[in-house]
This record gives sequence, C-alpha cells and structure tokens, in this order.
Amino acid sequence: MFDWLARKAKLFSIRKALKRKTPDQFHFSSEADYFATILRKRDTGEEVLVQSFSDSTISGLAWTGERFEDSVEVPLSEIDDWSVRFRRYYGFMTINYENLRDFFYAECTLYPQRQHVRGWLSQTTYNYRTRFRHDRIEVLRKLVDLHLTEAEKNTGLLFTGSKKDIVELLSSFYGNRIYGHPNHEAESARFRLILESLAETGEVKKHNMHEFELNAGAVATISNYELEERRHKDSVRQNRLLLVVTIVMAVAAIVQAASVVL
Repeated sequence: MFDWLARKAKLFSIRKALKRKTPDQFHFSSEADYFATILRKRDTGEEVLVQSFSDSTISGLAWTGERFEDSVEVPLSEIDDWSVRFRRYYGFMTINYENLRDFFYAECTLYPQRQHVRGWLSQTTYNYRTRFRHDRIEVLRKLVDLHLTEAEKNTGLLFTGSKKDIVELLSSFYGNRIYGHPNHEAESARFRLILESLAETGEVKKHNMHEFELNAGAVATISNYELEERRHKDSVRQNRLLLVVTIVMAVAAIVQAASVVL
C-alpha cells in the first residue's frame, strides 16, 4: 500500500513539474517559473533529466559527466528503482527539492512565492538604501578595504593581492542585489569608468579587458588626498575664525565710536 502511494506521488509530481519544464535556454527574470526534474537510479547513480512522459515510459537526457545529453527512456514499470529531485527556478531564485517531501511541502506552502515576496521586499529596501560611489577616492578606499579583508584570510604579511574581474568587484562593492537595481546598467558603466580612470593614473593595474588589480601606490594617493583635505579644512576653519574676529572687532569699534558720540 505504501509503495503504491509513493509511486503515485512520484508520478504526480513529475507530471506537475513537466507542465513548467525548463526551456533549453532561459534567462533569470521576475517572470521565470520553471522546473527541472532529475531521476537518479538507486543502485548505479545514473541520472536522467526528464523531458517527457507517456503512458509507459519517461523520456529524458542521461548525464554524461559534463552535461545531460544522451537520449534515454525509463519504463514506468521500473520507476521504483529511481529517486527523484527537482530544481525550481522562480524569479531570480533557484530552489532545490531533494526529495518528494521537499517538493510537496514547498509547493503546498507556497514557499517559492513567499521567498519571492521576501526577495522583492529586500530588493526594494536595497534599492532605496544603496548609495553608489561616484568618487575616485571612495572607490579606491573600498578597494584597499577589500584587499585588507582578503589579506586577513590569506597569510596577512605575505599576501600580495590578486587581480579580479570587474563583475566580481562590482558584486564585492554592492552585493549581488545590484543586478536587480533599476539603475544597474548606468551605475555599473560609471563604476567601470572610475576603474579605468584609476588604471590610467596608476592606482590600479588593468589586466586583459575586464580584470583589475590594486597597486600599492593607491595608499599614497589616499594619504595625499587626506592630507589635502585636512589642509583645506584647516584653511576653512582659519578663514571662519578670522571672519569671527573681524566681526567682533568691527562691533567693538562701532560700540566704542557710539560711546564717544554719546
């Protein structure tokens, strides 16, 4: 009895998933809503990506070690010899259901939809709070911070840095939610221009087309900038003090002149 129910549940879940079968090519978007169904033979570990379902067989592509490629058919009479798992693509999320229990629990409790709403709220908050770095020094300081954080995890004193591709750097600066920001395209283009500018002046070294590496001269650039900032602030402070003294002296002179007249 139990085996019969388990078989029915397995076949039902496969049929349901195939109604939203993952296309051969697709892009993650807010409209994505697909399933990939994978059978795994219990004794050999053979895996099959399910493509279609008939009254007597399940057709799919067998895993070749690199991708699902070779066409195979699994008789329904042998379905008990196979376990099933699902990969759910919903919006920008990928959710793995490792067994039937995960599948039915998630689908019955609307887990993907709930996670989608949570993600939407998080993305909205991220979009509202994110402040992009439009200044060369801001970007340079963040690059130094990333270098030091990486050095702490990689021998510290002996760490010499490494080149990173621009996509990795953008994610390190702003997190992966940057790709859902409405201004992503414009801000990522601006970010690249700043990196290119830093490469032109020597604070960053450019490798190939899309890889950048921090140079030690960045520390000197930041130090010189901070020194100039302090000098500027001191100058502004002195000018303000001079203005206050001038006003006080003028008021004192006016008061003195008025007392003489009176």
